[in-house]
Amino acid sequence: MSIHSICTITNMENLILIVLIAALCSTVLNVFFKRFNMPPILGYILSGVIITSIFNLQNSNRQMLSEIAEFGIVFLLFTIGLEFSVQNLKKMKKEVFVHGTIQFLLTSLVFFLIAHYFFSIPLKGAIVSGAALALSSTAIVLKFFQENREMGRAYARESLGILILQDIAVIPVLIMIGIFTKTGDVNIGTLLARTVLEAAIVLALLWVFGKYVLNIALSWVTSVHSHEIFISSILLLVVGASYLAHSFGFSYSLGAFIAGLMIAETQYKYQIEADLTPFRDILLGVFFVSVGMQIDIRFMFLHLADILTLMTMIMLIKAALIFLVLRFSHWSSTSLKTAVALSQVGEFSFVIFELAQDGKLLSGDISKTMIIAVVFSLMLTPFILRYLELIIRFTRRQSNTQESVLIEPKPEKMKGHILVCGYGFQGRQVVEQLIKMNIPYLAIEFQRQLVDKGKAAGRNIMFGNASQKSILKKAGLRNAIAAIVAIEDEKKAALVGRRVTEAAANINVVIKVSHENLFADLKDMDGVHIINEHAALAKTLVNYAITCDIDQNQSQ
Repeated sequence: MSIHSICTITNMENLILIVLIAALCSTVLNVFFKRFNMPPILGYILSGVIITSIFNLQNSNRQMLSEIAEFGIVFLLFTIGLEFSVQNLKKMKKEVFVHGTIQFLLTSLVFFLIAHYFFSIPLKGAIVSGAALALSSTAIVLKFFQENREMGRAYARESLGILILQDIAVIPVLIMIGIFTKTGDVNIGTLLARTVLEAAIVLALLWVFGKYVLNIALSWVTSVHSHEIFISSILLLVVGASYLAHSFGFSYSLGAFIAGLMIAETQYKYQIEADLTPFRDILLGVFFVSVGMQIDIRFMFLHLADILTLMTMIMLIKAALIFLVLRFSHWSSTSLKTAVALSQVGEFSFVIFELAQDGKLLSGDISKTMIIAVVFSLMLTPFILRYLELIIRFTRRQSNTQESVLIEPKPEKMKGHILVCGYGFQGRQVVEQLIKMNIPYLAIEFQRQLVDKGKAAGRNIMFGNASQKSILKKAGLRNAIAAIVAIEDEKKAALVGRRVTEAAANINVVIKVSHENLFADLKDMDGVHIINEHAALAKTLVNYAITCDIDQNQSQ
């Protein structure tokens, strides 16, 4: 066995050990923090600090773990793309290209001036620092909005638009760092032209695939009715789009976002979002572990006062600039909420500061100070977002003007409807009865052919697996008045019945069964009604027999 093979095995074993210890630390810490209602990001970041101290990670394992962690951002941007289709993105031109551009350029300029003239950072390093500090955290802010159903609020919409522009702006910033670190002459015009051409190629390839191939491919995959194959095909799509963008010099997350926009135009978006949420959350956890690995403990304690002062100054200045940009077109409450929500420094700044340090644009001490200040701002952000309303009230008197919901209605926004789980023969009969009685409803079905059939008939139906709580949540279960489980497979019906009762304990649940033995744990629950189809049919037949008019002449 060669020395290279032995080193590879050793590195792999070390990586596995690092992952195991990180998982143990994050689990223990997050269970402790959860008891005090503290965000899990703290546990992940502290886990990164602990394993860095234990293993003294300065080798390739750290780099490998960081690359794996980046896919947490990839899956987050993909799910954000699912929330906003191309049509919705077109409606956000002002938020993305006007407000986002002004915010990025103005914030970069102000921080450049401060870095260069007040802290005497060299010109190129100050420009890079200004651009890095202008970025905000996509991972934390948008995840909070999604989990707390804030995406329909005006300030969340503004935040999303600005964050999208910032993610796009990372590309020219990385190109700029490459230009600054070149020792020879660089033809900037040629470099920019090449970047524009590569961007056009990536967008064209993804657009053609999304328009002409995607629906056909997903229909072919779902035709076999295998959940595992469906999930693997979506993972292939996300990673493939990300790799395509990366191979042309762009970020993985930009390709994932575009892929999400493509799938948002299809009927599979809700099921895909439900299936990928566990992958996204796990990888985001790994990402924040890698964030904790950026902290040099000894350096932090030696310069703690400077770091905290720098963090406070950055967040206050950034919030003031964002408020200034938005105040001319929004109520002050919306502008202030957006400004406070985006006051932290984003995760992509780690990459920028490390590249700047490697290219000798920033000194090691300045880079370390910046990185730790960024980490502290990220750790503070979940608390800021959770108590945003209290912060706004403390900052100014609460406005009487209510924010409008600007996003078009979604299934989870429905109220007072009946949720029909299953659109087979029985489900279709239930839907027809609800339509005759003029009762609002929403059907959930995982078989693509049945969904197509329902949509063709003008029925209110969504593609999804009703046994997943996230899909039930998307269908507005908690706002429904009842749920009817009309699934032919009794094992699946029992599973769906349990998921419905777990997700919303206060609504009526009606389940059609042939044999009641699978539903023993549900029979005695309040609000759960088990309808034995044989007993119900027998009762109906007897009722008809004893109440119908009998022709006496025929009976003689």
